[in-house]
Amino acid sequence: MFLASAWYATDAGGDRKRGWFVAYSRGARFRSLDVPMAMTRKMEHIFLASAGHMPIEQAIRRAELLALGASADVVKAVLSSRLAADMRDGEFWRTVWMFLIANAGDLDPMQIGPMIDYIQAVRQDQMTIEAQDRAMGFHQRLAAFSMKGRTVQSMVRSMGDWHRSLGGGSSGFSWVRSPFEPWTFAEPGRDDSERPRRWHMMELTNSAQLRREGAALHHCVASYADRCYRGVSSIWSLRLWQGEKVHHVLTVEVDARRRAVIQARGLANRVPSGRSLRLLQDWAVRERLRMAI
Repeated sequence: MFLASAWYATDAGGDRKRGWFVAYSRGARFRSLDVPMAMTRKMEHIFLASAGHMPIEQAIRRAELLALGASADVVKAVLSSRLAADMRDGEFWRTVWMFLIANAGDLDPMQIGPMIDYIQAVRQDQMTIEAQDRAMGFHQRLAAFSMKGRTVQSMVRSMGDWHRSLGGGSSGFSWVRSPFEPWTFAEPGRDDSERPRRWHMMELTNSAQLRREGAALHHCVASYADRCYRGVSSIWSLRLWQGEKVHHVLTVEVDARRRAVIQARGLANRVPSGRSLRLLQDWAVRERLRMAI
């Protein structure tokens, strides 16, 4: 049974998950335990049939989405976001899932990840940093943000306005590097006419770097500055050098506490594949990181 993975959990919720295993083994219904969301009988059934390799939090989220009627595209997009493992504010996020499910026909699956980032940023994230006798801050948290009355068109407009605002700030700040190491990998050209290729995985350690990365790949990584500053996440950029040309290929989010790669996005939020995915996996192995994307 995949719940046995609870015994190997080293994160802050490890003891809680081991308690679930013990209680369920003694005959308790899983949905009756102190799980982080209201779970129906159908959700419980899907959850308990999860694949053995799936982390428990992701299995809970997947079961919730499938039981609510989410399509495979919606499930995949949500499980590729921070909300795959972040179980906070379950009642609110269920209204978001219902919005996504109800509007699945009008919503490009590639927009779901950015939409989740936008909602989480405006609803939960806030930062004010004191530096040299002045305060540098981002937007104020909108805890009362609701999906009521919203349409796909209004959400896309709001996301666009927010995304454009990320690149407009003049304030800058930096944060402490994570414990993980950068990596360079060189490979020869395919023939004498092609220059050697050099891949580099580098950590982004200030807000200006995040803005440039977001501008290069057309996504909203600039909004992750608060998470980096608080040490919740570290952001990495996989880049390709060919001669003097540098190509931004992937942006990667690492959760240091879970020692896991939890997001990876290419141009316009595309999911990684092929060579870039293999290189990301190789780097994760070197740094003893679990792939959770």
